[in-house]
Amino acid sequence: MMALAASQLFCKICRMTQPDIPTTPDIAIVGGGLAGMLAGLALAHSGFSSIVIDRNAEPLEADFDGRTTALSYGAVRVFEQLGLWQDLAPKAGLMSDIMISDGTPADRFRAGHQSAGFMHFRDEVEGVKKPLGFILENRHLRAVLEKAIAKTPQCSLIYNATMRDYRASTADVKITLNTPLNSGDTIVAKLVLACDGRGSRLRAMAGIRTTTNDYHQTALTFVLKHSASHDNVAHQYFLPDGPFATLPMTDNRTSVVWSEKSALTPALLALPEDQFIAQLKNRLGDLLGEVELASKIYAYPLSMILPVKFFADRLVLIGDAAHGIHPIAGQGFNLGVKDIAALCDVLVEMRDAGLDIGHGTGLEKYERWRRHDTTTMALGSGGFNLLFTQKSHGVRALRSAGMSMLTKIAPLNQRLMRHAGADLGELPSLMRE
Repeated sequence: MMALAASQLFCKICRMTQPDIPTTPDIAIVGGGLAGMLAGLALAHSGFSSIVIDRNAEPLEADFDGRTTALSYGAVRVFEQLGLWQDLAPKAGLMSDIMISDGTPADRFRAGHQSAGFMHFRDEVEGVKKPLGFILENRHLRAVLEKAIAKTPQCSLIYNATMRDYRASTADVKITLNTPLNSGDTIVAKLVLACDGRGSRLRAMAGIRTTTNDYHQTALTFVLKHSASHDNVAHQYFLPDGPFATLPMTDNRTSVVWSEKSALTPALLALPEDQFIAQLKNRLGDLLGEVELASKIYAYPLSMILPVKFFADRLVLIGDAAHGIHPIAGQGFNLGVKDIAALCDVLVEMRDAGLDIGHGTGLEKYERWRRHDTTTMALGSGGFNLLFTQKSHGVRALRSAGMSMLTKIAPLNQRLMRHAGADLGELPSLMRE
């Protein structure tokens, strides 16, 4: 009883800190993570009202927990156009170079990374100097998004709420909520966005099937504090059991994404910290000097998830609900940012033509726009992972030759950089320079 009373009191406090919640927005957004909140702000920028439904309690004071997000320079443009980047830029770790090498822990550092296959991407795209990307702590991203929503009349955020039911009709969609205070609150909208992650409950309720592929790898993610400078360089090493990436952060810290065979990760996680660091140094070498853990270690099983459709009756999939890919290229959240920007353009076009924004005929354009990019990235990242975990000497020789060619042939190198920067193909208006 005491726990229930405390939960109810906390929920009341949360509601007191935000404006009255409208029950008839243009769009309901299920999922209050980074993608859901960014979608609400982008839709408000495009003239639509929305409500974001977050199952989590409001974080009154977020401590650093080690979770980070990589933003491509194309995705940063969206944050710039929404007026968010000025608050994020001082907290962003700069990636001015990306160095990619194929090698075992024993030979990776010989001859300046040249003993194995090697690629180098510099901070210049088609003659224009620009950062290749940025690394941000999730807590800073979330704080800036929440602050912006609090100042945006057309976007509201409900904390501590879960979706109980969703019903689509020819005229609207009804979302029934559960909260600690009330059960049965209903939001009526023209369209609902599923931003509720890889295991999207809303996607399942809509009957949208998925294609999956288990990579039999687990990603260990954490942050290091180190004695040597990272020089704003991101490193991606292709090792026999999975890729290993270091991503530069502020304050001489580095975010690590260590993909390992799933069968081996329980033993790694059970190691005392000094032994875990020793295993880490076997892969990292002396790149960062002396290192120490600066966060918790998170473990995420890796798989590919692609839906057979990106929309259903008055429903659209966004972010991880629309695609789960291997983190080898760090593009997961960036794909979601492009989803949001593309959807805004589609909905504006439908509204300006006097069409119902929840009608499936118009939403087919969103699916066509995003399917190719999403599928290419999912299959490409999975294919790269498969290619670079092959241990055959012949395959490795071909890999090395291919990586050398991609580094030396400028047009290919530039195209890969633009692809990684989410700067290719038909760009939504929020992502254009």
